[in-house]
Amino acid sequence: MRERLQEQQGDAYERPNQPWVCGQTDTGQPCPTGPAAGGSCPKLALCRPVRDGDRWRCNRSPERGGPCPEGPEPDGACTHVLRCSPVRTMRTVRGRIATVVLLAATGAALMLLSSEQRNAVLKPGPLSTHHAQIVDGLAPTASCATCHPAADDGTLQWAASLVSSGPSEKTQTTLCLNCHGEDIPPPVATGPHSMDPEVLLAGATSSSGRRFDPREPLACSACHREHHGAGHDLSLMSNQSCQACHQERYHSFAGDHPEFTDWPHRRRTGIAFDHASHQLKHHPERKTDFTCASCHELDPTTGAQRTLGYQTACASCHDESLGASLAGGVPLLSLPMLDTVQIEKGGHDLPGWPESLDGDFDGMLPMPAKLLLLADPDPCEAIDQLGPRFDFFDVDPDDRDDVAAAAAVACGIQRLVDAIAADGQAAIGASAERLVGRELSPEEVNRLAAGLSPATVGQLVAALRDEPPTDSPAETKPVGGWVWDNTLAVLRYHPAGHDAAWLAAWLDLAAEAASGELGHLVGPLLVEAMAPTAPGQCGSCHSLDQRADGRWHIHWQASTGRAGKPFTKFSHRPHVLQPLLADCSACHTVDAAASVSASYTGHDPHQFTPGFLPVEKNLCASCHTPQAAGDSCQKCHNYHVSWSVERER
Repeated sequence: MRERLQEQQGDAYERPNQPWVCGQTDTGQPCPTGPAAGGSCPKLALCRPVRDGDRWRCNRSPERGGPCPEGPEPDGACTHVLRCSPVRTMRTVRGRIATVVLLAATGAALMLLSSEQRNAVLKPGPLSTHHAQIVDGLAPTASCATCHPAADDGTLQWAASLVSSGPSEKTQTTLCLNCHGEDIPPPVATGPHSMDPEVLLAGATSSSGRRFDPREPLACSACHREHHGAGHDLSLMSNQSCQACHQERYHSFAGDHPEFTDWPHRRRTGIAFDHASHQLKHHPERKTDFTCASCHELDPTTGAQRTLGYQTACASCHDESLGASLAGGVPLLSLPMLDTVQIEKGGHDLPGWPESLDGDFDGMLPMPAKLLLLADPDPCEAIDQLGPRFDFFDVDPDDRDDVAAAAAVACGIQRLVDAIAADGQAAIGASAERLVGRELSPEEVNRLAAGLSPATVGQLVAALRDEPPTDSPAETKPVGGWVWDNTLAVLRYHPAGHDAAWLAAWLDLAAEAASGELGHLVGPLLVEAMAPTAPGQCGSCHSLDQRADGRWHIHWQASTGRAGKPFTKFSHRPHVLQPLLADCSACHTVDAAASVSASYTGHDPHQFTPGFLPVEKNLCASCHTPQAAGDSCQKCHNYHVSWSVERER
């Protein structure tokens, strides 16, 4: 009946707003009215009585079949009644079926979620190899709970989380950091690039900008997608993922990626080396070949081009001048000439100063002696008055303040010599510790004292007490040993060539002290000791940096000591294997017009002139295409970085 009703209505969807339809039970024709709100169908007369003269007849419309063959009754009523029955619509039938299916599915889901195998069934796919090894052998629930904090929750807790998710101390990111916290510091793990968000806000990143507030935390799973199989690379990020946050978008490396205006030159090199002067002047004068392999080799571990050591790359040319610089030794302590008469007139007590050193004010204290005296409050105050680079020759005997300061320094020298005589090397270590405000390791003290013997100290004490020397050690100058020069009243150490650990230890001590409260006094001493003409000529090759926070640092190695991971990465290993790139000059072109030496007259490592022209992007783009070596962002850039605000590279 329903099908016939639909055919007559010409509609394949039965009254979608009603759960019932009314149809004639005998003919299947639709009823003109109904159903009611409760689903009942009314009984209606099929024909209507019509008066025809003095008679009645039952009539109906031609669409319903024309005049009725029966009736009317004597009272004029038509007995042919339209009888309709309610029939459920297809919408109601489908709704009941859907409800039954939904209830069945919900029940099955609740049974599944309440079983012990729920996590194994819900697992979206296999883990990557590294993570699979961690959870291997664990039960499904414990396996999932290693990375998912809700894996141990019950069904009711899951349902409650759909309505309200309050703050939780344990998140998926915190579980990730249980293993990766040593590689990525937890305080910045959720910040973009694992950096301090305030650094990004301050503009320490590149000019690419940002599309969101970097203070909003990023979950690890935003970029690292698990359950994609054993061979899936969790660290792989698409270009779209990178550019989702950056305002500047690069469609291709060869196209709109900017040129390398400062790569690889972010700061001056740690070793002050002018490639142009060596290539065009020094090597031709010595008639030697200037080749990159003479000084550089590929590091098989890091893939970087490392600089060879001094003995291999530099000694043949620089040993002669270095040896001449160290021939007279490096003074640790000297006894100055003092005008004791003026000191006594000034009311200062200086007992026991040797007569051989009594006269006009004269003599300069070496840098190590001034460092040790700065650890003593009285001579420290006196040096502050006289100036850190003072010479006793500049003391005005008629100036009461100058004379008082000179006397305070002399008393400090006496106390220092007495302490060394009593405690030996430990006295030097104690003064050095007071200077830098920390405890020194035994190795550090040993490097500063360098085996200073009691016999040598005894000669110093004898000179200070005006006693005759036991021998004449000034005539013997052992390499790597101490010498007391009684004639000039100077205690010297003779370093063993370039590897002068003793001299480097004192310079490092000065750099550390210059970075502290006494920086205004020690800084000038450090700069003077690092001059290219100072004993040892350390400053002619090893650069001295003063960083943005005022700290001083001496670069003893060619590498600038880049810590952590920067934004940009590069490995020479796969590149030098290419025949066209085997020679360094294929990428690195010496800038003959650059004034590299001038870059080291100051102490800001970021104010410099590079010795090479920038590497051109086209040189890289010829191979780095999607079809060849690849041009994705991660080919050259790291996401997780460790980068300071001042960009010490």
